[in-house]
Amino acid sequence: MSDGKLKTGRFFCLDVARGLAIIGIILYHVRHIYPPLMSADGTTTGYWAILRTVISKGGELGVELFFLISGYSIYSSIINQRGSLSGLRFLMKRLRRIYVPYWYSLICAGIIIPIIIATINYIKYKSFDIKWIPYSFVDWIEVITLIRVFFSNGWPPASAFAPLWVNWYIAIILQIYIIISLIITLRLSLLKTCIVLTIVSLVSMIHPIKNIIPIGLFVPYWIDFSTGILLFYMIHGLGHSWHISHKGGVIVAFVLISMFVYLYIITSQPIFACIIAASIAYCLYPYDDAIASFIPAKVMAFVGRISYSLYLMNNPLLWIIAPNLYIFRLPAYITYPYMPLFLVIISGYIWYVLFEKPSTLSANVLAIVHPLDAIRSDMLSAKNPGIRH
Repeated sequence: MSDGKLKTGRFFCLDVARGLAIIGIILYHVRHIYPPLMSADGTTTGYWAILRTVISKGGELGVELFFLISGYSIYSSIINQRGSLSGLRFLMKRLRRIYVPYWYSLICAGIIIPIIIATINYIKYKSFDIKWIPYSFVDWIEVITLIRVFFSNGWPPASAFAPLWVNWYIAIILQIYIIISLIITLRLSLLKTCIVLTIVSLVSMIHPIKNIIPIGLFVPYWIDFSTGILLFYMIHGLGHSWHISHKGGVIVAFVLISMFVYLYIITSQPIFACIIAASIAYCLYPYDDAIASFIPAKVMAFVGRISYSLYLMNNPLLWIIAPNLYIFRLPAYITYPYMPLFLVIISGYIWYVLFEKPSTLSANVLAIVHPLDAIRSDMLSAKNPGIRH
C-alpha cells in the first residue's frame, strides 16, 4: 500500500510506553546517583538484587523505546502532511522542538542547579563552594550544538556529554531528523530510503563493521527508529482486522513475542527488545480506546507527555534530590528508588509548564489577568460614563 493511502491517528498506548520508558531511565539514573543498600560483602541481595536488575534493564531499554516511538510519530506526522510538507519546514519545526527546551535545561544544569547546591551546602556546612560543570568554552559550544556526540570514548556515545549523560540521545535523534528532512527535500521515497538505511543499520551491528563507523553517527540506532516506522505501516498499511476475524492471530502474536524475548535474552541485542515492544503495540492497537479509559494508563500517558522535560532534567535534578533524601526519614525501600522518582516527576512537570509548553503558563497568567481587566474596565466606566470600552 502506498504512503498516500495510509490513515493515521493518535496511538494512546505509545504515550503510555513513553511514560514507562522515561520512568525506567529515571530509575536507572537513581541507581547510579543513589545506590541501594548493600550487604556486608558489598553486594546486593534479595529485594535489592531483583530491583537493581529490573532497574538496570529498564534504563537500558528506555532509550531504545524512545527511538521506536519517534519513528512511529515522525512517520505519522509526515503522512498527515504529505504534499504540503517541505524538508526545511519539517527540520525547523523539529529544531525548535528539540533545542529550545534543551538550551533552557543547559542554563539550569550549568548555572542554576550548581548555585542551589552550593546554597544548600552553605546552610548545612557553612561552606559556599560552587562546583561548576567542568566544561571549557569549546566544550560548551560542542554541547550546545550537540556535535560533542562525535567525541565519545565509545558506544553508546554518552561519555562525551558527562556529567549530562542523557544528551547523547538528543544528538542522535537530531541527526535522524536531518536525514528525514533531506529525504523530503530530495523527494525520495521515504519508505524505500528507510529500508535501505535499515539494511545498513543491521549490517552495522556486526562488530568489525561497527568499529569503522564514526562514533556518534546515527547509523547503529536507525534500526530502532525504523522499527517504529514498520509498526506504523503494519497498523495503518496492512490493517489489524485479524484481531477480530481471526482469534488465532493473538496466539501467533504471543508466539512471536515469546521468540523475540528469547532472542533478546540470548543476544542482548536492543533490536529484539524493540521488535518485542512493536509486536505488543500492534496487538494492543485495536484495544487502544479501552486502555485509554483505565486510570493507571492515563497516569502513565501523562508522564509520557512530559517525558522530554523529564529526560532533559532528571539527571541534574537528582544532583539536588539524592543527597538530601535523608530529610524525609523514610525506610530505605521507600527512599530508594520511589521518592526520587516522585520528586523528579513533580519537578519535571513544573519544568514542562514553564519551558517546554510556555503557552500553558501564558494561559494561566491570562486567566488571572482577564478578571482584573474586567474589574478595571467596570471602574473606568463608573468614573467616566461617557467612555465606551
